[in-house]
Amino acid sequence: MKKNQNTISKNFTITKALERLSKVKTKCLLILDQKGLVVGTLTDGDIRRSLIESKDLNNKVGNICNKEFLYFKNNISKSKIYETFNKTKTPLIPLLKGKKIVKVFFIDEILNDKKTNINNGQFKNLEVAIMAGGRGQRLNPFSELLPKPLIPINGKPVIDHIIEKFLNIGIKKIYVTINYKRNIIKSYLQDQFKSSKISYLEEKKPLGTASSLNLIKSSMNKNLLVINCDTILNINFDKLFDYHIKQKNDFTLVAAFKKIIVPYGICEINKKQNLKNIIEKPTTNSLVVVGAYCFKKNLLKYIPRRKFFDMNDFIKKLISKKYKVGIYPISDLDWQDIGEWPEYYKTISNFEKK
Repeated sequence: MKKNQNTISKNFTITKALERLSKVKTKCLLILDQKGLVVGTLTDGDIRRSLIESKDLNNKVGNICNKEFLYFKNNISKSKIYETFNKTKTPLIPLLKGKKIVKVFFIDEILNDKKTNINNGQFKNLEVAIMAGGRGQRLNPFSELLPKPLIPINGKPVIDHIIEKFLNIGIKKIYVTINYKRNIIKSYLQDQFKSSKISYLEEKKPLGTASSLNLIKSSMNKNLLVINCDTILNINFDKLFDYHIKQKNDFTLVAAFKKIIVPYGICEINKKQNLKNIIEKPTTNSLVVVGAYCFKKNLLKYIPRRKFFDMNDFIKKLISKKYKVGIYPISDLDWQDIGEWPEYYKTISNFEKK
């Protein structure tokens, strides 16, 4: 069989695997040894667990892949293939002959279910809030004329991309926080999305990135997913929500592993302030906040009314109260921030390539 995007060498690093995973629909790879034999499978979940443990993006995928993976043998029947996918929901299963790939079966092809997230009840206890009240000063002069949520991406406003993604996966309730040029945003969305699923949280004045959320009614049984209007995520939100529930987190923060290169020589000094060494253009791998959060709605009680309160203040408050705050790490390639011009143009380029 020809090599395809779903196969990589066991000697690939996690960084390379993340690049490949961002390009494949299944978010699952088959790991091959030097002879082309399958030694395991790799999902974004496998990488997530590895990165949480070691934060080593240079680890080889052969060390972290699932070696107890599902596969079919040559004499498998069509009914058995369907039954296996229907039962396990595995994204892909290879047909092997002596550990050599003969064919790869994909769940959406076998079950003919390209809308696996819709109407499955997964999100019945999840609501969404889109933070669209900021001035977007980094996008001047555009934001002097129109609010940031209406900046166009691939022919339509960025907020359309975000709302459509949530409507398509079956979210029943969406809040949009508005302040700056709120009448323009509200008028546009009411015309574009003639749906009772969208409610508006209007701030009279800017009070921080979390304060407007206190306008949402708290609930013991619901969860809230909050996302910035300048954040586009190419992730499976069902996996994020499933992770949030299974980890029993009170609050889950989405963070991307980003390679940060300092474009200068860095001086190391000793206690006497003498130079020990110069490290030329060091590189670090850091978890950076992407502007997306999932948490229990009953935590909204900790957001004060009519007081400046950022999301960081909210998170620090929850940590001080001993709530469980977890991290959901993703690839930097699955996160696009259009809040400033360089990243906006990069996002435009990425959409044009699709």
